[in-house]
Amino acid sequence: LSSNTSYDQDRLNYDQQKLRQFYLTEGYADFRVTSAVAELTPDKRDFIITYVVEEGKRYKFGDVTVDSEIRDFDNKKLAASLPVKKGDWYNAKLVETSIDQLSEAAGLFGYAFTDVQPDYNRDAETLTMGMNFHIAQAQRTYVERIDINGNTQTQDKVVRREIRLAEGDAFNSFQVKRSQDRINSLGFFQDKMEIKQVPGSSPDRIILDTTLEEKSTGELQLSVGYSSLERFIIQANITQNNFRGKGQVLRAGVNYSTYSKSVELGFTEPYLFDKNVAIGVDVFRRDYNSFNYIGTQRQTTYSQVSTGFQVRAGVPLTEYWSLAGRYGLSYDEVGLDEATYFTDGACDPLKAGRYLCEAIGNRWTSSVGYSLIYDSLNSRLRPTAGQRFSFSQDFAGLGGDVKYIRTRVEGSKFVNVGSGFIGSLVGEAGYIHSLEGSRGPGVDRIRITDRFYLGEPQFRGFDIRGVGPRVQRQAYTVDTTTGKQILVTDRNQLVDDALGGRAYYLARAELEIPLGAGARELGLRPSIYVQAGSLWGLTRPLPTANFPTITDANGNTTVLPIQRLLVDSSGRQLYQVPSDAATGAGTYTTCAIGYSATLGGTCAGSSTNAISYQASISPFKETYYGSSPTPRVSIGIGVNWTSPFGPLRIDLAKALVTQKGDDPKLVTFNVGTQF
Repeated sequence: LSSNTSYDQDRLNYDQQKLRQFYLTEGYADFRVTSAVAELTPDKRDFIITYVVEEGKRYKFGDVTVDSEIRDFDNKKLAASLPVKKGDWYNAKLVETSIDQLSEAAGLFGYAFTDVQPDYNRDAETLTMGMNFHIAQAQRTYVERIDINGNTQTQDKVVRREIRLAEGDAFNSFQVKRSQDRINSLGFFQDKMEIKQVPGSSPDRIILDTTLEEKSTGELQLSVGYSSLERFIIQANITQNNFRGKGQVLRAGVNYSTYSKSVELGFTEPYLFDKNVAIGVDVFRRDYNSFNYIGTQRQTTYSQVSTGFQVRAGVPLTEYWSLAGRYGLSYDEVGLDEATYFTDGACDPLKAGRYLCEAIGNRWTSSVGYSLIYDSLNSRLRPTAGQRFSFSQDFAGLGGDVKYIRTRVEGSKFVNVGSGFIGSLVGEAGYIHSLEGSRGPGVDRIRITDRFYLGEPQFRGFDIRGVGPRVQRQAYTVDTTTGKQILVTDRNQLVDDALGGRAYYLARAELEIPLGAGARELGLRPSIYVQAGSLWGLTRPLPTANFPTITDANGNTTVLPIQRLLVDSSGRQLYQVPSDAATGAGTYTTCAIGYSATLGGTCAGSSTNAISYQASISPFKETYYGSSPTPRVSIGIGVNWTSPFGPLRIDLAKALVTQKGDDPKLVTFNVGTQF
């Protein structure tokens, strides 16, 4: 009750119970409410509630023992494992938890219906409460029958193959809990499904009652949205996660945004020929445009069109370990906009940068890979406990034009820290090793399209590709005050190209914060986190150009533009005939002296012709940044919201530790609308 709540006798009684529960968790074993009086105020508008309580003495736990009539148990080890500890304040909640823990321990040994009774030994002089937990004799229990109800679409075998017990097996509470987690992880049924334990036809028999409530497993999504990562996004995806009620996954999707377009088809059979072997295939075409920053605008640089397929297979090794294999074949077409970055039919390093000209070309990638996975998460959709680890390697070079070994390690651990708080530690790292020979001085053997990249969205606090090796190009300008040549330092006027890296690591510690029932119904899940990571390991690229310089009498050095010579279609240098020459005045010729009516022809005459220049390239300075394993660190808060407009994620993250050249970003968000 509070000052703005209507009077209710039932709530008054409920508050008395809440008071008693509170005191019993704080050591007051003799607490009682002696009276609860509700008085109407003289103006007859309000009630004044008065509780009279008797707290009594405060007790601590005394000796804690376990007395079991079941011979399988080690009483001393059981007592040591209980949350009730001698010397702690008496807590009735911990007593209940201890009873549940002993019942679960009995279930591990096959005793489903164990009677655990606590005996209280109160000592009023020392103010201690000794505890003895008595476990009565019980019979081992066996599974008589497994009932599956409520599945109207999903076939029984899809559920039964996730249950870790079979009819006739000895009961095991751990296996029941594991079966429950596996069924919930399918995503075919409403959350928090529980397998109930019902007494069987005799005291040593038990029935496992699995009552399911199916939910929609097909998803037809048409969405438009806005992302700080890729601007406007249009998506059309159809997925059936329980195709034909057999647990098969069938999906098709089309995605379009400013910088990427893709079409993908996929199919997965989790139990091939009813054997515990998963197999799947994906076919895709992805059109990806990379970009750099020129000022505050993103400018498309190289484009990558990938067409290919991948075949996947997986088998379990144990309950928690599994092995997955895959083979993929793709054809990549990497190019640059010729109108912007080409000169005379070839990539121009002065316009694109040497590192981008080296990236263009078409190539086949044929790769085979495997993953070794450990997974004990209690849910694959939204875990709150357990851990997951995977070690993966992919070998490119089984034919094709690309040869490398890519290795990745990923791990995560989730812990329910109590009171609704969920803590998680997530980490990943990777390294790619080339199996090819040298591609020339200053050229890394791993192509730019095969490297790792780090930034938004996985590294919050940094923009997309905002961490790691990069080249920044600064133009020269003239200081209006001194008249001297200086470099432009405004970040919004730099050209910034992220180059990726061979090695990376990323770790995140996150705590999900519980909210009230109303906020949970709205789908709000806030969290706080800290992240650390880095990307590095490239061959230092050679400078794109060396600009000429002059030094005046005062010792001031000025960087000069590069004058590019004018050539014909065959690459021959062109000259301009003087306007006062007797023949060919003012025209272009391949003759340094004299004139020829045809380019490349025999020169005649004595005129000295002027060198002709096609263009003047303004001077700039290129600086290579970011290739260091030193960690970058960010801290932030974020919230996931299952909004009426679709899923939304907002992050406010501050980069605390950066390196020169990194691109921090404070706010990121993703949102879409479904219809």
